[in-house]
Formats: sequence, structure tokens, C-alpha cells
Amino acid sequence: GNFSKPKFIKKIIDNNGKVIYENKTKKESVFDETTISIMNDMMRNNVQNGTAKKLSFCNKILYAKTGTVGNKHGNSDAYTISYNNDYILGVWVGNQIYSNLDNAITGGNTPALISGKIWDDIQLKENNLGEIKLSDKVNEVYIDKISYDESGKIVLADDVASNRYKIKTLIKSNISQLEKSTRFSFPSIEKPKISVNNNSIEIRLCL
Repeated sequence: GNFSKPKFIKKIIDNNGKVIYENKTKKESVFDETTISIMNDMMRNNVQNGTAKKLSFCNKILYAKTGTVGNKHGNSDAYTISYNNDYILGVWVGNQIYSNLDNAITGGNTPALISGKIWDDIQLKENNLGEIKLSDKVNEVYIDKISYDESGKIVLADDVASNRYKIKTLIKSNISQLEKSTRFSFPSIEKPKISVNNNSIEIRLCL
């Protein structure tokens, strides 16, 4: 959660080994550690299951965000920003005359593939996993997927719900207690459909 202004030159040393200039990095806290842990978890999931999933094929622990800029005539820019505990890597694909790119070039495609090759080269040399540790002030929970998809409501998943009805996520440990779903342990039928078919009454129930 610390911000430091980017600078190109880190240090200048003369022929005698004397340091004649050194960038003294100043850091300023802009986010607390729990917010950063949750954001890192989102960016890690984006590599595993989201728009940056082409990075997952390099088999490294990475965190990433992709982006594509364009309009109805086509894309003009595509980028992938990826990072681990040691490095931040930015790959941009575009051109100097601002003409449209091939439609197949998006942030999650070409820049991600290029990034993966660079990460392979970096981490083959260093053999460093680069994993970012989660704050001990966040908790891993499962929320009810149906409530989230239908209304955006955050409700803890029912204990007996199957995995397809749950979403794993992180929350701050100091957050007030969340409501827990009883959708499966105590199901209720809100809209039964009753009809007559060949002189037989049919009642269709749907959770």
C-alpha cells in the first residue's frame, strides 16, 4: 500500500566506485494492508480465471490487470500490467501513428503472451516464486453465488451448498458479521408452477 514516485535512474557510480548520485526513494502509505491483500487476491484470480489467464501458462505466481483501448472502428492500444513480490512488468502493444490494430490484439492476448515469456526468463534465472503474503487481517470466506449474481448482495454461503453455488473471496476481519444463506439447508419455494397435463396436476418447484 505504499506509493513511491517512479524514477528512471536508481544510482550513478563513477569509475572509482564512488556514488555520485542515488535516488532516495520516498514512500507514502495510500492504502491499508487489508485493502491491498484483497486487491492482490483479485489480480491473482484474474491470472487464474480472468482476462490475464494466458499468463497462467508460464506456471508462475503472478498478479495482473489487462486493458484494451478502442472504439467501434477497432482497437488502438492493448496492455498487460503484471507483478509479483519483486517486479512489476508492463507490456503495451500499439503504434506511433494511432492506427487500429488487428482485432485479435487485446490486453488479454498479445501483451499477456509477451509478458509470460519475459516472466519465464526472469524467474528461470532467479528461481523465485514471488508470492505476496496475505495480511492476517483478512479472512477467506465463501459467499452465496445466487444472491450475488441476481442482486449483487453479499451473503455467506449456506454450509451445505455445493461448490457451484459458492464464490471464494476475501473480506476484512473487522467487518461486521454477514448474513448467512439458508437457501439449501432450509429451502423455500417462492414461485411454484402449477399446471394440468393429460388430466394430471403438475407442480414444478424451483429453488
